[in-house]
Amino acid sequence: YYMCPHCKRDFTICSHCDKAGHQESLCYEKHPDQGPSGTTNSSSSKPSASKSKPAAQAHLAAVHSNFSSVNHHSFTDNQIKSEMNFQAMINNPEFKKLNIGKGL
Repeated sequence: YYMCPHCKRDFTICSHCDKAGHQESLCYEKHPDQGPSGTTNSSSSKPSASKSKPAAQAHLAAVHSNFSSVNHHSFTDNQIKSEMNFQAMINNPEFKKLNIGKGL
């Protein structure tokens, strides 16, 4: 678990896909058979991965909107909340000063 320096909440990062909000044992990319319906086809998961960055950036503008009520990707409310917290953390100027992951 990692601690968000902004909101002081714990979050996880998958060691397989490096996405926040889940662990490797629950990763739909590594275990597509465990995913929600429609994620078993590997080609269907790739477009959503390419759209994740713009959607994450859009979160900053819509952080106070009812984001969790629009759930087109079969994410749980907890997964959406985790992603929102993660995006808020990595876009926090104080977090950017830490230079985590630089030079890897």
